Amino acid sequence: MWAPSACAHDSSEPPRQYTLCRLLSDEQLYTATGTLTEEMVALMRDLNERRYLVELAEDAAPPVVTFTDGPMSCGAPKTKAARAGSAST
Repeated sequence: MWAPSACAHDSSEPPRQYTLCRLLSDEQLYTATGTLTEEMVALMRDLNERRYLVELAEDAAPPVVTFTDGPMSCGAPKTKAARAGSAST
C-alpha cells in the first residue's frame, strides 16, 4: 500500500491523499531463486508510488514537486515522448 499526496502550488486547499493497494497473488511471490524478499517488495512499492506520482504530475500545472518516503532524488522532468523513446531502447 502506498499513499501519495497531491496539491496545486497556488491553492490554499490541503493536499489530497490517494491510498492505493496492490495484493500479490501466489505466482507473483516467487522469483527464479526463491520468494520475494522484504527489500524487493519495498522496491516494487516505491516504483508503483513513483509511477502514480508521474501520472498525477502529467495533469498538473508546472512547477511540480513530488516527495516520497526515503532519500530525496532530483532529476530533470521528461516529456511523454522522451519517456516513450527511452522505454523502447
